[in-house]
Amino acid sequence: MNNNLKFNVWFTGEKLGKFDTLKEAQQIIKDHENYKKSLFTKKGKATSKNKEQKQYFAIYDTQGYGWTI
Repeated sequence: MNNNLKFNVWFTGEKLGKFDTLKEAQQIIKDHENYKKSLFTKKGKATSKNKEQKQYFAIYDTQGYGWTI
């Protein structure tokens, strides 16, 4: 993997940070107060169980590729 690659994490338009590894980025989401596995898909979109359908989590690397949570 490219050593310069960083991972940007977003929650519903708010940037949560930039991380060196995908694992760190995924952990930030799992530790977030609004995250519950049953309320979000692996791609970070709200499930039908989520009352807040506009909420989402996203991980994008510095090359623009999206990653699963």
